[in-house]
Amino acid sequence: DGSNESCPDSISIRDCDTILKVTKILNLMVGNDRSNVRSPVTRSGLMGNLSLSELRKSFLRSSSERFVQSMMFQIEVDGCENEAKKYSSYSKGELKRVLSPSLVTSLDAIRELHCIYMNKNRGNELLRSHELEEELWVNRPLAGVVSQAMQDVLSVAANALSPWIDAIVCGGYGFLVPLNLRKNFFKATSFGVTRSLIWLKNHHTLNNASNLLTISGRMSKDVVQVSKEKLLEHAQHIMATYSKEASISPTLEFRFQGEKGYGAGVTASFYSAVANALYNRENNRDLPMWLDGGQLGAEDEQIFHSNGLFPLPIGEGHEKRQAILGRFKLLGRLTARCLLDEQVLPLPLSLDFMRIVLREASVPCVGGSMPPPIFSTKDFPRLYSEQGKVIQKLNEVVCNGQDVYLGDKMIDGMRLEDWLEAACLETNDPLSGESVGVGSGDEGGGVNVGNVEVFVSILVEKWTNSGIVKQAQAFVAGCSENFPAYRLAAFLESEFSLQFCGEEALEWPIEYLESAVIPGAGYTRNSEPFKELLSCMSSMDVPLKRKFLLFVLGCPRLPTGGLKALSPPLEISRRLNGSYSSNFASEEVTNKDLPFARTCTHTLHLPPYSSGKVLLERLVYAIENSKDVIDRD
Repeated sequence: DGSNESCPDSISIRDCDTILKVTKILNLMVGNDRSNVRSPVTRSGLMGNLSLSELRKSFLRSSSERFVQSMMFQIEVDGCENEAKKYSSYSKGELKRVLSPSLVTSLDAIRELHCIYMNKNRGNELLRSHELEEELWVNRPLAGVVSQAMQDVLSVAANALSPWIDAIVCGGYGFLVPLNLRKNFFKATSFGVTRSLIWLKNHHTLNNASNLLTISGRMSKDVVQVSKEKLLEHAQHIMATYSKEASISPTLEFRFQGEKGYGAGVTASFYSAVANALYNRENNRDLPMWLDGGQLGAEDEQIFHSNGLFPLPIGEGHEKRQAILGRFKLLGRLTARCLLDEQVLPLPLSLDFMRIVLREASVPCVGGSMPPPIFSTKDFPRLYSEQGKVIQKLNEVVCNGQDVYLGDKMIDGMRLEDWLEAACLETNDPLSGESVGVGSGDEGGGVNVGNVEVFVSILVEKWTNSGIVKQAQAFVAGCSENFPAYRLAAFLESEFSLQFCGEEALEWPIEYLESAVIPGAGYTRNSEPFKELLSCMSSMDVPLKRKFLLFVLGCPRLPTGGLKALSPPLEISRRLNGSYSSNFASEEVTNKDLPFARTCTHTLHLPPYSSGKVLLERLVYAIENSKDVIDRD
């Protein structure tokens, strides 16, 4: 509304559906706390103390009963300046050149709402529901314009779409566009002309006269042989060699030395093996990449952290700093390769690390300036467990502003001076063990009243910024060798993680399995062994499900979309050429046979066992004794 240009902090919303959506968001976001949102007003004046719920009800009436025709929302964001607003000047400049000022202001306002919602719901599992996100945020008319633009094959392949579309999808406003459309935009525009044309050929529906051109050809493929004994060393060399412009980089297929398997399943197994090596506990002792929660589970050879893998904060003087950053660059290159070749790297990365990566990926759009810390001491208990709780408490005490002697301030019911004496804290980083230079207050060899302020301030800065940002920057640098890393900003952290880490959710009810798994040669959907297998799959615990997926698919995680997204689908065929089983073999003889898998075709060859109990026993035996060898009986 042009008449409101004199009110830069306000926007006028006319579309009733948008108003309902915004009020719904505000209700979810602020509840009874109205500190972030001022009272709505109309052209005729204030609406008094009309609550958000009453406002929503008013718009549910028929059009003749609606007494509000135009509304203005004035939004204030508490805390520091909004990150998306501060670090998207490039995108906003593109928008201002092609969109009306009032529409740009409206986009800024809805982005402010989105950031408030994200901050208030950080860590909420509901936030990971794409259905909820799309219901709340997606702008269907805008999505329609982007979708229509994507129909122009030549413009998409030549990366010649209007700059404002790129600015919307990758510049901080991507939440207004459905996830599937953002994924298509990313795949079709990020990897160069050749890959773009081939992707459009395989995934795009040409329903436009301007698209009546023949797209032929396919990507070249290089077959690479690696050794399991030198897996990370070979992976480092291969990814460095093939990290170049994505459009001319071939698709990679991997084989293991000394094994006969080949094809898509073995390639998937390569990425699974590299992922396991990257967070192996022994490897992490040699080159500490990740925080270790110190909790040993069923797979105690792997690093464990309750929120996923998060980088260990390291200082500038760490003796292995360059090697650690090199390993994170390898991780970025592997991520890029998985996105290029549509593979899965099954790493349980934390969403907090993904959040830093996406922020760093967007920095080049505005000149590469170092942004402020994403985290605060309030996040320490979640990020750094017990050590984080201690530093958080100390920070609250030393920064509480009381005009009293520091040693007399209270912590856990004790004077700080007494608490420090009892705690016997060393002047070392409790996470990495690095020395923390605390200056002249260090005569006693530990943390005391004289040096606690310096000790805490150094750790807070390191744990929130300098000690973890460099790892994310190395990750982004590895991605940037293959495609423009700022395109990653098209996704939220949970969405980005799913794109290359795969889907962790392993809920398999029988009804879901019946629609996702198909019978192959020798079985029908009514065959007892087929139905017994689905029942066994549904009842497996999560660790066994991961092992089953590794055995059958070569990867312990599923692509986005789960079992239904597998191509080709998971198929169960009857095994007839085993050591014992045949069409006329006895039940006792058949029960001695073992199942085997062909990972390249996603096929499990299953003997017709006499019962579900025998089936589960023989399947688990085959999985446990496969010794990570792919496609071997």
